[in-house]
Amino acid sequence: MLDAIERDPALFAICAQDCSENDVWVRISAELCRDGELNDERIKILKVDRHYSSKNFASPPKSIDCLVVVKCDSGCFELTLIELKDVSSIARIIPRDILEKFRVTIARFMGEDFAFVFDNPAYEISAIRAWLVSDPFNLSHLPDEVYRRKIGTSRLKVFQSARAFVFRGHLILIEMRRPRPPEPEIQGC
Repeated sequence: MLDAIERDPALFAICAQDCSENDVWVRISAELCRDGELNDERIKILKVDRHYSSKNFASPPKSIDCLVVVKCDSGCFELTLIELKDVSSIARIIPRDILEKFRVTIARFMGEDFAFVFDNPAYEISAIRAWLVSDPFNLSHLPDEVYRRKIGTSRLKVFQSARAFVFRGHLILIEMRRPRPPEPEIQGC
């Protein structure tokens, strides 16, 4: 899968060294790096929103920020779909828009435009995760259990109760992750 990404000009053009937006990012574990750079034999970070930018599409569809592909030691792959929201107010997180970003990425980017890579049965996918990384409450100091209760009383509850996406037999639920130290981390498998 990683080789197919490198060989495709459109996918190679959206490869990146990190998954970040302003002050929100996802950490990449040291085991997936070599000499301070991503180990391209183990991981690829695709900036999906860059593919669907206005220079490529007159009316660009909504899409997530990053799709991280990790090759496991067993030879299968794990995918993490990531939407980063650097916002200071819950009002700036619109569940309908975020759900649409994940839907477009799964159905169109992975299932149609680049199905020859992501929907290819030659590449075994062992796990698919979806993360919304944001702290709209600016409550990074709260313990996780208190923060989860706070989310449960807000519009973010929509993500907890949303119907799962399905791709290649995997149920994909959107998980809320906070961009606080330690940041959410992509690890090897």
